[in-house]
Amino acid sequence: MNYRVIYMDGHYHPKDLDTSYLGDSIGHWEGDTLVVDVVGLNDETWLGGGQSAPPLALIHSDKEHVIERYTRNGDVLTYEATVDDPVMFVKPWVIVPRQTHHASAEDRLLEMTCAAHDRPHFIKPSATNKYTCYCCIPNKPQK
Repeated sequence: MNYRVIYMDGHYHPKDLDTSYLGDSIGHWEGDTLVVDVVGLNDETWLGGGQSAPPLALIHSDKEHVIERYTRNGDVLTYEATVDDPVMFVKPWVIVPRQTHHASAEDRLLEMTCAAHDRPHFIKPSATNKYTCYCCIPNKPQK
């Protein structure tokens, strides 16, 4: 799982920033929209634009600059981004907005249980490789 820090306290991007896969993110609110300014992405990152991406959009430099916009309207979160890279692109391009529906207030998180494709179901237990799944162990210890 990846996560990134989005500074919301008036930070500025460092002048001597080392590039990284997630870059440096600074955010602020414009009404109900979280706007995130991202710089410092290395040239090895994946630039996912889907069908809206220009040809060869996966190719970019470490001068790439992305402005992301996250807007929530009820249970729908909309993601939009404008990508600029003066080294690789002749003009900025906009990623087609993507939408995600959130669960309703009545939905619940369910308990995590093992699945038939978990590692312990494929590997025969031995002295050095024992089951760790508390759902499958016969006579399992009490927590």
